[in-house]
Amino acid sequence: MSKSAKLFLSFFILAAFLFASVSPALAAGERSITFLGADFVYGKGVVFTFEVKGDFDSFGGTARIGGQDFRLICVFRDDGVLSCTMSQGGYKFIGQTAQISLNGYAFSGVIRPGNFCYNVFDWNKPEYSGDEESYWMWLGQYCQSTPAEYGDTIEYTSEAWGTDWPYTYVPGDLVFDFTGETWGDGYYYPPHSEIIPE
Repeated sequence: MSKSAKLFLSFFILAAFLFASVSPALAAGERSITFLGADFVYGKGVVFTFEVKGDFDSFGGTARIGGQDFRLICVFRDDGVLSCTMSQGGYKFIGQTAQISLNGYAFSGVIRPGNFCYNVFDWNKPEYSGDEESYWMWLGQYCQSTPAEYGDTIEYTSEAWGTDWPYTYVPGDLVFDFTGETWGDGYYYPPHSEIIPE
């Protein structure tokens, strides 16, 4: 075998060894972030979830909804899913599209409601409405990811009054209006704390 052939063979073998040792490291260094979904979570707000592959030093980003930017606060759940909560905002963003930027990755998703939805009622007095009698006025639905329990309180924006008010989840069979009709379990204002079971 000529000297040049031996030199070429030695170089080829050395290159093969280098490739074999480096390629696993390259594969291990591959990183990706996959968007899983956007949900409103009761007690937290809007939460975005991601599947993460590879090593990242930290996670940071924003969500843009309706022209507003919100900072994301991210932690890993026990199941390994990355959960990023918006710094502000809640149920009013349900149904809206969020543009998410996380560690240089861009995503888009519609914010979904929670799995448990409840009616919200406000006590409408004659001095407010001009009606002859007071009655429970249905305002809408509030959705959350966990079942409500008697005594739970939420902040709900009343379009009738134009501001947030505290509504408490109470058993509907203890709530009556002037007709004697009940409206079922739900969030009511005022909360009528005297009818919340001990």
